[in-house]
Amino acid sequence: VHIRWLYTRPVYLPYLGRTIDLRPGEVYSDEAYILPAYRGRKLYRRTLSLLGSRLADLGVRRLIVLSASWNEIIIARLEETGLKRVGECGVVRRVWGRRFYALGAAREQGRRAFSVDEE
Repeated sequence: VHIRWLYTRPVYLPYLGRTIDLRPGEVYSDEAYILPAYRGRKLYRRTLSLLGSRLADLGVRRLIVLSASWNEIIIARLEETGLKRVGECGVVRRVWGRRFYALGAAREQGRRAFSVDEE
């Protein structure tokens, strides 16, 4: 019914052209899907809440989730579960190429990686 990919090590994100650098105790959640027949039943919120509890039991201190800034539904669901926005990163397309940017707690690390700082 619900599928979610979790990473505990650095992972390359092709849409950003960067690797997210995870520190010990951090987990990155990439892509989550709920089958269409089960949408509208608050499963996203429930599974994220259960995931948070389980990760805390395993010693994870931080769950990092990236979402498109225009995806207001997912942002609302993330905030409903207690997650908060601490930064922004993305790619700006220009005539002569793409330019990565990082704002807030998101920090660029060299030309190929980024991380999310502690608050």
